[in-house]
Amino acid sequence: MLGTAVNAAAIVAGGLVGLLIKGRLKENLRATIMQGIALAVALIGFSGAADTLINGGASTLVFIMSLAVGGLAGAALDIDHKFTVFAAFIERKISRGKEGLSKGFVTGSILYCVGTMAVVGSIESGVLAKHDILFAKSALDGISAIVLGAALGPGIILSAASVFLYQGAITLAAGLVSPYITQDMLAQISVTGGVLVLAIGLNLLNVTKIKLANFLPAIFVPVVYYAIYGLFVV
Repeated sequence: MLGTAVNAAAIVAGGLVGLLIKGRLKENLRATIMQGIALAVALIGFSGAADTLINGGASTLVFIMSLAVGGLAGAALDIDHKFTVFAAFIERKISRGKEGLSKGFVTGSILYCVGTMAVVGSIESGVLAKHDILFAKSALDGISAIVLGAALGPGIILSAASVFLYQGAITLAAGLVSPYITQDMLAQISVTGGVLVLAIGLNLLNVTKIKLANFLPAIFVPVVYYAIYGLFVV
């Protein structure tokens, strides 16, 4: 759990630095930073998804199915609303009426949890007690948390809890799941995660208003698909 703990701590530290910077920035500067980050996030998501889809051997059919099935499951469970309600509850308790906690929490939770670094790093941490990948992810997440904390506020700090729970669960279960993790599965997770990151950027630019939390189950659809494929096809 060391790598996951360091990752969560880096997000908290970065978010706190971002809040300190936010108080010293004028509104127009915060808006410019927000737009710049949104463009960068959108580009990172698009390039990662496109590269894996074209060069990484990911299946377009499985990718589409992941978004469709995952989105339907998330909408049925109304995950986005539950995220919002939870963030609003925390906001009433700790933010003293400040707004924006929900947006930062959802954005940070998705941005920091999707992707192969979170999955592979957590498995490596649990199985081999090697934390190199999660330490590298911690550095990246901590730096981005500074900028996102300045732009979105304290919700980014709260997203560290999502990272700790998500990556911690994978780390603890790593010994059981690692034999079933394949390159094809990781490629599909990477594509789906990249598209969700792209959608984060579009939402931050106010181009779209996608309820991204509802698509979180899409990350796990490839796991189920390849588990069934391995049982009945191979």
